[in-house]
Amino acid sequence: MIIGMYIFLPYVASILHTIPSDILLLFMTLVYGYLYIVPSINLFLVADGLPQFSNQLDLSYSGNVYGFCLLLG
Repeated sequence: MIIGMYIFLPYVASILHTIPSDILLLFMTLVYGYLYIVPSINLFLVADGLPQFSNQLDLSYSGNVYGFCLLLG
């Protein structure tokens, strides 16, 4: 995970400078929902015995939650 963050960080920084702030806000909101809200909803679904949402996208090489916090800062 750490190596992936160091590999992707220069590329992400150069891309972030070119993206308008309103599009970036939309993207960060979607990533926040994917990383924080979906797992929280899954806890309640498991408690009720309902089927869970499955995460199809693996963000572990780009830092996962820690990478999101790095970009948010």
